[in-house]
Amino acid sequence: PLLGTITKAAQAFGFARLLRFRPDCHTSCAHARPTLSVPSPWIRKRCVAATAMRYAVKNGEERPMIPRYGTPPGRRAYRLRPGAYALLIRDGAALLTFQHAPEPEFQLPGGGIDLGESALAALHREVREETGWRIGYPRRFGAYRRFCYMPDYGFWAEKLCSIWLARPVARLGTPSEPGHEAHWVPLAQVTGLLPDPGSRAMVRAALRRFGVAG
Repeated sequence: PLLGTITKAAQAFGFARLLRFRPDCHTSCAHARPTLSVPSPWIRKRCVAATAMRYAVKNGEERPMIPRYGTPPGRRAYRLRPGAYALLIRDGAALLTFQHAPEPEFQLPGGGIDLGESALAALHREVREETGWRIGYPRRFGAYRRFCYMPDYGFWAEKLCSIWLARPVARLGTPSEPGHEAHWVPLAQVTGLLPDPGSRAMVRAALRRFGVAG
């Protein structure tokens, strides 16, 4: 009601130019409606998050905000699935998790961020569940997107994967996540074991910092 009153008043006094529609917002955003020319920091933050974390097309081209790896998105609905994953290096090797099902494969330890959970909290939790290790000194390295089907959950997802560099500091026990094993892999062999092209690219870029060919 207040926004409508402001809009009518601005139009009545010839100040309609002060009001504008935010076309850069995703159409599903609650704030994708006429707003004041200078939105609040909260609205601005929501706008940036919405456009950066969703697939959008402008002038027939994909927005290059976050790199995408893997199969391009198709004509179907995708559920946004943010996640945090760790590259854990110690004594010339990386700690990977081996998942037996639905497809047996090596992965960077990590997983989805639950509702109300921070990326760091999810990172610590997922690494502990999938490897049995406690980590320290995490720092964000990068992020990428991947559109894929998630058979564990039964839906198509736009995975927004943040990659973190961290140090494994203590082994607490065996993995608590069913169907997972922890493996130490020589750094030079890591990228050859990861099937996800986004993970491979991020690991390869990180290893270059350590002078290791991956």
